[in-house]
Order: sequence, then structure tokens, then C-alpha cells
Amino acid sequence: MNLILIDLNVQNLDALQFKRTENLRLLYETGFANKIAEKFPGSTAIVVDDFAKGTDTTNSTIEIIILQKDNHSSSETEFKKYESQFNRPIKFTFFKEKQNILPLDIKKKIYNGIVLVGEVDL
Repeated sequence: MNLILIDLNVQNLDALQFKRTENLRLLYETGFANKIAEKFPGSTAIVVDDFAKGTDTTNSTIEIIILQKDNHSSSETEFKKYESQFNRPIKFTFFKEKQNILPLDIKKKIYNGIVLVGEVDL
């Protein structure tokens, strides 16, 4: 079997924008965003890091920050089907929405991420 591997030209802004668009399309078209809205009602979900930037690879983890209005008890195992569908792990990090003090690195991720569901209150 002949496989041809190609790398994304991360220096090309158009390529990165296209990749980001494709990543978001994947999250919406598969129902992943709707599942988050259903399981964490009223919360905000933000895609962060490589997947949000479009610099992800097949080895990258899809990272999602959930800013919760209330403590919703939903198991991350409900999202396992999406991990197999996307062929990569999904990592959720949870914070209370009105938490006054967030670590600086988390704030930076939120500011540079893409809101998938909900909105961020400053």
C-alpha cells in the first residue's frame, strides 16, 4: 500500500483559515456542539489550542473548556463516540462561569479559543 503523507503549510494564512473552518464544520455537522449544549445547558463551550488554531495533527487532542453556570453532572463517556468518529481524544476542562480568578494560561486559552456553544461574559 502506498501512502502519501502531506503536511499542512502552517506558514500559509489561507491554509490555516481553511483548516480552522473545516475543524468547526466537523464539530457542528457531527452533532458534537449540540450534544454539549444538551448535556451542559446554559454553559459555554470553547474550543482551544491546536484544534482552534487549525494547527492540529492526527495526534492532537481536541481540547474544550466548559464554563458552567451550574454544576451539571454529565459523564465525558457520553462523548466517547465522537472520539472514535474524530479519531482523536477529546479533553474537557470545567470551570465555574463566575469564577473570579482563573489561571492566566486558562484566560489566554479562552481569549484565543473559538466559542462553540454559548457566550463568554467578561
